[in-house]
Amino acid sequence: TSNQTIGYMVITAHYIDSNWNMQKRIISFIELTPPHTDEVISDTILDSLRKWGIIDKIRTITLDNAKNNDKVTSILMSNFKVTGMLHFNGYFFHVRCCAHILNLIVQDGLGKIENCIIKIMEGVKYLRKSPSRLFKFGEQAIQLGINTRRSLCSDVKTR
Repeated sequence: TSNQTIGYMVITAHYIDSNWNMQKRIISFIELTPPHTDEVISDTILDSLRKWGIIDKIRTITLDNAKNNDKVTSILMSNFKVTGMLHFNGYFFHVRCCAHILNLIVQDGLGKIENCIIKIMEGVKYLRKSPSRLFKFGEQAIQLGINTRRSLCSDVKTR
């Protein structure tokens, strides 16, 4: 869901071309109307694969670790099994997104030092509210030999 509260789903296909080079293409960027149930998500994925004519070429699917994605995977696996397109007996069908897992680990670690992070963020806000405070802070940084080529910036959770 975007910061404008618009639900969307991006489907990216990864494949090996005829020259044995790994390729990656966004094949769908779809606005997803609520509710974002497992059925809505799995139907949207299947529709996209059918439109591209690649439903018989799917070997694995990567989703993040959201709870409803386990059910999405189950629905997709059932569909692929019924149509005879489930490869490797489904052992490798659902590959969990390692970037999402890593993000969860980092967020958990940051939670342990949340009080310190909040104090730093409040300090940055305090300094940035006043040009004179920011200037004085810069002077003190120079006196301490700290590189001042970069400015203080506010936290952006998604970056």
